[in-house]
Amino acid sequence: MKNIMIDISIIQTVETLFFGHMDGVLRQWIYVTIENASAEATTAVTVIRAGGEPVSTILELAPGTHEYRVYAPVLWPEHPPEQAAALWLQVRDKTIEAGVPVGHHRPWTVYLLADVCTDCTWVYADFEAMTKDDADLTRVELNLAEAARDGPPGNSPRSTSIISCWKGMYRPNIPCSTCRLPICCGKPVTRST
Repeated sequence: MKNIMIDISIIQTVETLFFGHMDGVLRQWIYVTIENASAEATTAVTVIRAGGEPVSTILELAPGTHEYRVYAPVLWPEHPPEQAAALWLQVRDKTIEAGVPVGHHRPWTVYLLADVCTDCTWVYADFEAMTKDDADLTRVELNLAEAARDGPPGNSPRSTSIISCWKGMYRPNIPCSTCRLPICCGKPVTRST
């Protein structure tokens, strides 16, 4: 086995607002720009310690300067953000240290909701009634999504109830069984008080 000199350095670390699961655990994405001045690829491990928890990421460092995605612990809501969490890059018997901001962004959830833009253009004569119904429908959809957050995908309330609401909007004069909102029949919606 030949002895290869390791000439590796950390150029930059960047905290992102993105999160993903690594080995089933939610982690924050961190971008690390690393320069590998040798002519050969080499395996490395990054360790980011924040909030008292270390997270390791295995990397294959290609020759040249490249940006790599590594993972950090999710600090919110148990721990405050860290401006310079410890980052170690371990390559064979060499360890390079750097600081990285972690935890300034909280994990976020994306909801896919019904599109209501045509209501404004084609259906409602009363803008205030339209915005109230749109807000009511959005609240119902968010409540359904939250109630089914940890349920299995497929035929769960998370998918079927929201689809039922959406389908109900296009049946003339039939209230939706899920959200009980007034349903559009192609004419201005009349509201009873």
